[in-house]
Amino acid sequence: MHAVFLPPTQNHASQPYVLYEMISPDSIVPHNVYCGLVSVGIGQVCTFLTNVYLENSTIPVYQNVYFLSSGEVIKISQGPNNFNMSIIITLGTMDTMPFGGYTFRHSFYDVSTNNSYFTLYAYDDNETQILELGPIVTNQFGTSNIMSNNTLLVAIPGQNASWTLYTYQLPKVRPDLDGGYGNLEINSTNPGIDGTVEPFTDTSINITFNDQVELSSANISIYHTTTNNLRQFIILSNIESLDNSEEGKFSDAVSGTLYLTANATSTFLRLNKSEKSTYISELLGEISIMVPVRLSRLSSNGNYQHINAETPSEQIFISVYVNKPKNNRNERNVSGVFADLNFMIKNKQVTSISYGSKTNDLDPNFGFRPVRQKL
Repeated sequence: MHAVFLPPTQNHASQPYVLYEMISPDSIVPHNVYCGLVSVGIGQVCTFLTNVYLENSTIPVYQNVYFLSSGEVIKISQGPNNFNMSIIITLGTMDTMPFGGYTFRHSFYDVSTNNSYFTLYAYDDNETQILELGPIVTNQFGTSNIMSNNTLLVAIPGQNASWTLYTYQLPKVRPDLDGGYGNLEINSTNPGIDGTVEPFTDTSINITFNDQVELSSANISIYHTTTNNLRQFIILSNIESLDNSEEGKFSDAVSGTLYLTANATSTFLRLNKSEKSTYISELLGEISIMVPVRLSRLSSNGNYQHINAETPSEQIFISVYVNKPKNNRNERNVSGVFADLNFMIKNKQVTSISYGSKTNDLDPNFGFRPVRQKL
């Protein structure tokens, strides 16, 4: 059995790696292969089912092959043989459980009762059976799924074209590793689950893993809890805190300026008056989603001014007002909105500002600059 890996940062496949080699291939016929990520530890596992042909009999067996993405095989184990493997070979599927262990699930049709049945066998990481569930009457497809919280769902047919879901809480093989993160590799985080991130005091995010991990090119994405909007993404350990230099400075409302880059300025100046008005409205709309802040609290008189006029580095800046919230103490105050927007623009390379068709035109060298306090 060979494995070919597709690295996410490359446009070509790896060389084939040998994971398992049969000594007497003529007497062993492989069947279905099931692969997935292991729940405990690191790496992947493939289970392949075989018929071993002897002189006077045929023995169905299966093998588990644990390996890393480097192609290194960690362990090969033979599973138990205490159920009808011929059924599993033809109709079954193997899955790892979110909290350790794995399952064999299969469905079969009983001609005598005219019903379809579902059966599940669960095993721990030492190949010991810990659960046998069923048979359960199910639909003709044996539809089932294991959720991320270790709950088994099985489709149960009803009467008059109706159906219901049968649920069963599968055992947790490694509850000692369950920190509530849905990932047994994560030991703890700071801030913790349901913790609060203070934008002006918290300057780091810590994730402690149970096993040594290698840094990749992946990002950490931070979303707003109430709107589910992307707030910030962090590349590796490049974590920055919000700039609180303007916090508490504005008590009521603020008028500020947003600078367009030189390229965006050139594009903006080619627009007619109506198109410029539409551009500014769309810019405010994108800002309201990304900060987030209610659109009614943002406004602009449509005025703009030039710096370095009629030169290759010509830029314009647009006046924008941030007004105080009305009768809603749960909204961010003016100082908070100003500081957030200023930080997000200055660090647009790691915030959602770079995702907007208009907000990406903002110059990170200037941020959001206050003009005067509006009373």
